[in-house]
Amino acid sequence: MRGKALGSTNLLVYGDGGRLIEVIDVRVGYDAAALQDDLARALPGENIRVRNLGEGLLLTGEVSTTAVAARAKEYADKFAPQAVTSALTARTSQQVI
Repeated sequence: MRGKALGSTNLLVYGDGGRLIEVIDVRVGYDAAALQDDLARALPGENIRVRNLGEGLLLTGEVSTTAVAARAKEYADKFAPQAVTSALTARTSQQVI
């Protein structure tokens, strides 16, 4: 099954005599697992998890630097434009003194 737009609905399955047999909840969203795999290849060794959040995606985990967090968000934005929230934290920050 392929969805036309993001969102959720349900599918009603009727049997003989118009009797309702089953209700199937359907949610159309971004493929969080595919993005997580892509980020693992692009940023190896970084602890980034991707989850569906509403009609968008949530990035969580701890990465090595703020630059890595920014790159992960940039890559995710290409995958799901204007639909990514980043809650990534960095173990070390880059500061200029």
